[in-house]
Amino acid sequence: MQDEIPICLIGGTGRSGTTILKRIFTRHPDVARIPEWRFSIDPDGLVDFYTTFTTGWSPFLYDVKLKRLHRLLLDMGKRSSVANMLRLGFKSLKIQQSVPVKLVPRYSQISIAKVCPSYFKLVDALMEDLTGFRYQGHWAGQPFLSRTSIVLSFPSDEQLLAQRLGDFFRDVIRSTLKHQKKSCYVEDNTWNILWFDKLLHLVPEAKLVHMYRDPRDVVASFMKQTWTPSDPVQGAVFFKNIITRWWEIRKTLPAGSYREISLESLVSDPRAVLQDICRFWGIAWDDALLQTDLSRSHSGRWRRELNDMQKQEVNALLSACIETMGYKI
Repeated sequence: MQDEIPICLIGGTGRSGTTILKRIFTRHPDVARIPEWRFSIDPDGLVDFYTTFTTGWSPFLYDVKLKRLHRLLLDMGKRSSVANMLRLGFKSLKIQQSVPVKLVPRYSQISIAKVCPSYFKLVDALMEDLTGFRYQGHWAGQPFLSRTSIVLSFPSDEQLLAQRLGDFFRDVIRSTLKHQKKSCYVEDNTWNILWFDKLLHLVPEAKLVHMYRDPRDVVASFMKQTWTPSDPVQGAVFFKNIITRWWEIRKTLPAGSYREISLESLVSDPRAVLQDICRFWGIAWDDALLQTDLSRSHSGRWRRELNDMQKQEVNALLSACIETMGYKI
């Protein structure tokens, strides 16, 4: 059995400090530099595939889910330079916000194979492992002009399926660490908190840091994003559902598997907070972690960016969350 590697995860509600924490740890000399790859928890990813077959199975469902998993893994592995140039161009011109369709292919900013040279071989091995057999045929729900081939397997052992998917996750990490000559893997993936209980089925050794901040600052930041509601009332509902779901998941987690850190505490006392995270993750302390400028964390931005009516509505919707998280109304 290969040596166990630490799997250090960061998660939050979105706009809560996850990117800042990841940026800090990429300065550590032992931490690998990786994009925000999302093959673990995005729709059609590893956890989605796993949870599908913990509740039910049918031959056609297996065919669909395996093909979708394969397509997602392939899309995340390669980068189209043309697509990436379009993405950056549209972003700089702020065109995407003004049109009702997405203008670039999915995951065009991710190229896992760039940091994990054996990635596609690992994907091929996983697909082979998850394929019992193929047969020529088609069924009524298959897409028009798709290949008349059906993939079949019988994942009756939930634990074995979790092990197969977890081993793929670990192998990608090992390949990445080896390529970069690093020993630590730190991943920020916004909604790791929503799937951490299931991630622990795949990689029980994983440890999560949940980054949080004043919910009203989160809502104010949501208003500037393309993937969250721009209306603050909708943003408050969006936030409330995510954090409430996390609190339910948190009740089921093993002791010592997660740590919760506020962005405000990180900004006010970075050395103490970062040393605590290093101990939690088992990463040696390095003063390079203190080199990130935290002065632009925008604490209290909601007071400047919401009008009086919006402040009143957001406070009313989130009052219980605000108080539970230790902030003042």
